[in-house]
Parts: sequence; C-alpha cells; structure tokens
Amino acid sequence: MQKEKIKELIIQHKEKFLAKTDLVRREIQEGFENFLRSKEVILITGIRRSGKSSLMKLYRMIRINSYGF
Repeated sequence: MQKEKIKELIIQHKEKFLAKTDLVRREIQEGFENFLRSKEVILITGIRRSGKSSLMKLYRMIRINSYGF
C-alpha cells in the first residue's frame, strides 16, 4: 500500500472516530476511571464490535479533554 493511501485512510478513520458523540454511559465506566489513575499498562482486548474503540474515545474524553487522537 502506498504512503499516501495509508495517510488518507488514517485521516478518514480519525474523522469518523472523532465525529461519534453517541456514547452511552456503561457500568464499566466507573471501574475504567479507576484504571486511569494507574501507571500500569492496560491491555484492551475483545471481539470485533465489542466497544474497544468507544472505550478509547471515552478515555480520550476523560483524560486528555479531546486534545489528542
């Protein structure tokens, strides 16, 4: 795959990822906020469409106030 095509795909994904604002508060969110205080590495795994990207968006919203991707 060419560099330009990869860049284009990353930009498209970023725009779609940042555009989602329909997150629903879940029970796991309270526990997740406790992990944010840890300096440990946290590995997030799961089957397709299980909410891994949504969890990372929640992390971004809580931790870095939408300053990063």
